[in-house]
Amino acid sequence: MWYPSNSDCPHDMSESEATPLQVDYKPDPNTQFYYPDLSGSNCRRGRNYPMWMALYPKHYLYTTPDQCCEEWYPNNGNCPQVEDDGVQEGHYWVVDEAFYPNFKGDYCAQGNSYPEWMADPMNKDTHLFQTGRDCCVMWFPEMAAECESNIVTVIDGHQVGGPDVTGTWYPSLNGHFVCIDGTPPSWMTASKGYEDAYVFDSHSECCKAHWCDPQRDMFP
Repeated sequence: MWYPSNSDCPHDMSESEATPLQVDYKPDPNTQFYYPDLSGSNCRRGRNYPMWMALYPKHYLYTTPDQCCEEWYPNNGNCPQVEDDGVQEGHYWVVDEAFYPNFKGDYCAQGNSYPEWMADPMNKDTHLFQTGRDCCVMWFPEMAAECESNIVTVIDGHQVGGPDVTGTWYPSLNGHFVCIDGTPPSWMTASKGYEDAYVFDSHSECCKAHWCDPQRDMFP
C-alpha cells in the first residue's frame, strides 16, 4: 500500500535501535505494557490495565518499566510490581443511562439515577428517552429549548455535569468520562504534580483537561 517499490519493506529494527518508551498510538490489546496501578501505587506489566487507559496511552502505557516507575512512582524502590497483573478492573462498561424527567430538579436529567419505577415496562416509553430533546418535548413542550440547555447529568445520585456546577472537581477515571464534585482520592492530592493534573476548581476546567462526554462529542 505505502512502499510497493521498496524491497527493504518492512524495516527490521535491530535491538540497538531505540524503542519508544511511551505508547503514542492506539495500543494493540494483545500487547503487554507497563502501566500505573493506581490502587496499588506501583507499576504492573500486562494486558489487564483499565480500559480507559487505552484512550490516553501516552500518559499511562509504557514499553519499559523504568519510564513507568520514574514517571509515576519515583520513590518506590520495589517498582515495578513483578506479580501477575490479575483480573482486569475498570472496564469501560456500557451503563444503562437515559434522559428522564428530573423530579428532584428542573426539566430533564441524564444518567442512571432515575427512580426504579421509571424503568418499569409500563412507564419506560414515557419516562426514559434516548435523547434530551425527546425528554424535553414530551415533558416540557412549551419550554423544550430551555429544557435542552439546562439538562444536568446525574450519576449514582450525584450531579456531575450541567449548568451552574461549581466546587472541587476531579475526573472519575472509571470509563464514564465525567468529572465529580467532592473529595478526590488521596493519591490525587499526594503531590503538587498530581493535584495540578487531577484537581480543579470548576467543572468546566476539569472537563477541559479530561475530556468529559460533551467535550468528546464535539470531536468525533
